Amino acid sequence: MEHIITPKVEYVKLLNRYAEKKSVLGTLYLTATHLIYVEQTNNTRKETWVLHHHIMSVEKLPLTAHGCPLLIRCKTFQLLHLLFQRERDCQDVYQSLLRLFQPVKEEELYAFLYNPHQNEEDRRQGWEFINVANDFSRMGLSNDYWEISHLNKDYEICSTYPSILGLPKNVSVATVTGSAKFRSRGRLPVLSYFHKDTKAAICRCSQPLSGLTSRCVEDEQMLQAISQANPNCPFIYVVDTRPKLNAMANRAAGKGYENEDNYSNIRFQFQGIENIHVMRNSLQKLLEVCSVKSPSMSDYLTGLENSGWLRHIKSVMDAGVFLAKAVCEERASVLVHCSDGWDRTAQVCSLSCILLDPYYRTIKGLMVLIEKEWISIGHKFSHRCGHLDTDPKEVSPVFTQFLECVWQLSEQFPCVFEFNERYLIEIHNQVYACQYGNFIGNCQKERLEMRLHEKTFSLWPHLLKNQHLYRNPLYRRSLECTVLRPSTLPLHFKFWCGMYNYYDGGMHPKQSVLDQLLSLTQKQVEGERTMTELQRQLAVADGVLPDPSGPIDTPAEQDSPREVTPTTPVDQSNGSCAPLINGDAEEAGPGAEKCTEKEGAEPAATEHDLTSSKDKPVSVETEHSKEEFSSMLQLRPVEEDESAAESLELNRAVADNDHFLLAELLSQERYRKCINQQSGWGIPGTPLRMAASKGHLRCLQLLLAHGAEVDRLDVKAQTPLFTAVCGRYLSCVLALLRAGANPNGSHLNNSSPVLTAAREGDPEILRQLLQHGAEVNARSKVTLWASGVAVCSGPLYLSAIYGHLDCFKMLLLYGADPNYNSPEEKVIGRATQQKTVLELCLRHGCGVEYIQLLIDFGANVYLPTLIIEKSTKQNEALELLLRERGCPKTLASQCRLAIRRHLIQVNKIQSLNSLEIPPRLIDYLKHNPMNSALVY
Repeated sequence: MEHIITPKVEYVKLLNRYAEKKSVLGTLYLTATHLIYVEQTNNTRKETWVLHHHIMSVEKLPLTAHGCPLLIRCKTFQLLHLLFQRERDCQDVYQSLLRLFQPVKEEELYAFLYNPHQNEEDRRQGWEFINVANDFSRMGLSNDYWEISHLNKDYEICSTYPSILGLPKNVSVATVTGSAKFRSRGRLPVLSYFHKDTKAAICRCSQPLSGLTSRCVEDEQMLQAISQANPNCPFIYVVDTRPKLNAMANRAAGKGYENEDNYSNIRFQFQGIENIHVMRNSLQKLLEVCSVKSPSMSDYLTGLENSGWLRHIKSVMDAGVFLAKAVCEERASVLVHCSDGWDRTAQVCSLSCILLDPYYRTIKGLMVLIEKEWISIGHKFSHRCGHLDTDPKEVSPVFTQFLECVWQLSEQFPCVFEFNERYLIEIHNQVYACQYGNFIGNCQKERLEMRLHEKTFSLWPHLLKNQHLYRNPLYRRSLECTVLRPSTLPLHFKFWCGMYNYYDGGMHPKQSVLDQLLSLTQKQVEGERTMTELQRQLAVADGVLPDPSGPIDTPAEQDSPREVTPTTPVDQSNGSCAPLINGDAEEAGPGAEKCTEKEGAEPAATEHDLTSSKDKPVSVETEHSKEEFSSMLQLRPVEEDESAAESLELNRAVADNDHFLLAELLSQERYRKCINQQSGWGIPGTPLRMAASKGHLRCLQLLLAHGAEVDRLDVKAQTPLFTAVCGRYLSCVLALLRAGANPNGSHLNNSSPVLTAAREGDPEILRQLLQHGAEVNARSKVTLWASGVAVCSGPLYLSAIYGHLDCFKMLLLYGADPNYNSPEEKVIGRATQQKTVLELCLRHGCGVEYIQLLIDFGANVYLPTLIIEKSTKQNEALELLLRERGCPKTLASQCRLAIRRHLIQVNKIQSLNSLEIPPRLIDYLKHNPMNSALVY
């Protein structure tokens, strides 16, 4: 506070550079941490808060007739143009800000004052939330080729490297120390990323001290060890990210680059990324273009081109793409360096990791990547971001360029990143805010000396707590290690308006694409609900569903527990789903509303969506005793209450998809004992159910390996397989089926996995269920009948009514009855009419292809009479039906149907491909296209 000369100035005008009439009058406040401008117009109060550390420069402009102007530029690209009535007030604010926005000592930074009201335990857990060693373990270290080394635990080998390093397993201590002495700043080659499939590695280091003729045997041995750690390629790439001219200039100064004559089996590449001074000047030119009041399109594009900013972004992207291709396609290891290995090297290595590994495209994964490739390994955040009053030539937007490269990738691949643009902008703002201790200091050793873990808080828990603000609604989680292959043609690089013009109120358009998308998503949900209700009303009119206004014979429900909203404290990191399906889902079917699932919450409705929530099932035929129901609904025994904490920890680890923590917990007997225990309020569930409902494959495999019951029911009689099918997690479905899960689910449940897969339209999941013996003519336990008409909502009916032609054909290929109706004789006896799938398809206009498939697979074309009697027009489907009645099937078609019926009777239809018959005959039985040369 001693630096503040004037804490409050009234009648300060905030100028709008786009419209003079929109300038406002208010009061300016200076605090120890913030500049606050309070605008009071028309009885409204609007506050603008600017953190002192966000200020990049303060410029006092010449006095004008209107007052004394002060221009404040921020590192977040915010621009404040203030106009003071008195020159003295302007001078006082100017002098105060000069000392406030650029402190001299680290202790004056905001992080040492900020207190989010957490206790010491919360602070400790926050700093331990991201662990670089865990990421090495996720890559498969230690293994036969690489190991996690603690040689640098006292920072004696390299003072700017972390205490934990990834090194080749066969390298000696003498080789490590000798290589460090031959590298600038002692930054020897260390592991950045290990690709488990290709066994190739990305390593990083600084330039060698080779000069014109010098060489080092230990350094040559180190590169040889890196090459030998990859059995799939006989050479390694050595990538110098600098322009060749710059590297040659460093060579004259005793540094330089590797001589290929001295190193065996290396291929050398230059990438041409400019140094920090060029990048700083380029950003300055870009901001000058952005600050022009009303440029013409030609002037704007010319200024953007002359700044060279997007050209530099492209050069970083090119280098990252080169590394990813080398590792993935050529299976070659890569060693990357620039001058000191903490600027361009960090950009290129971290970008290639994002291209290669989907984990780094998640919210938590990006935190791990930044911690591993930037913070712990020694990017000079304090110098590059200008946290303190030091040499301005050390300031450069290196990290900003990396974030922009990630944004450029998200523009080319909008569905592969879990986070949105706001997440990147928030990280950028926090880097310069110094509100948390993560980005203070230049290396791990400095941070330990400043005792940041004791005096400041970590940013990562704060971001994870607010992750709902940063989720990408288009994100589609990939269960495979998909490699991104972006185009680096100049036309694919865009100007990041959301970053550099974030605070410009006069920019058009100002409507956020993300907000618009979320709004459209909500409208889609409402529209689907309306459509579901209309479908239900149509089904009531057709007699498929009972009229809710009439008498309904429902079973007694007095003993069923009342459902309450789950209030479990478990943080579901991937629980939110919208009709714009992310994860592994492809497309939402009609009325398939998705919602956020808490632990123990019931998954999406498993009965077909023609039944609304207010409709009760007409009758439930049960083949089980009351004791079986009570086994699901009974209270937990005392011993389970005593282990509730352990069960909750297991569920939390599964919910966070932290399989490393889960493995550690399951290694202890007390946790293994409660592996099948249900926990959570409302509708409790087991850890296996949680993993299945969230698609967390690694966690699910761990639980199965440690004895989790594969068919354990929850209180809704839903098995883990059923919840995995509801979430459309194919890999989890396969894992559960291979572990012996019942493909038909539980007989206590009203629905089944096959019914759900048919309704959701997932042909691959449906195929796996049928191949593992699921009942193809599965029926809902809730039989619908009214007005003397009987019908059962089987999988054929659901796939047709929801428009899933692939699932419809697959069910028929696996032996579904094309004349499927209500198999309950008791219900048939109570009805005067029976409606087949063919009749319902005609009624609901399902399309001629569905009718043709039913006819081809032997549906009785003479059964549906009601349609023909009531129809008022001869549509294409009806014409097809009438034509089929008039023209009997060919002998070949009748033979095919007879053979298929026999295969169904002897339960061989599922193994049709393995029958010892000619392949042409197999294709014919599967209704594949054939030519006329088939011999009968």
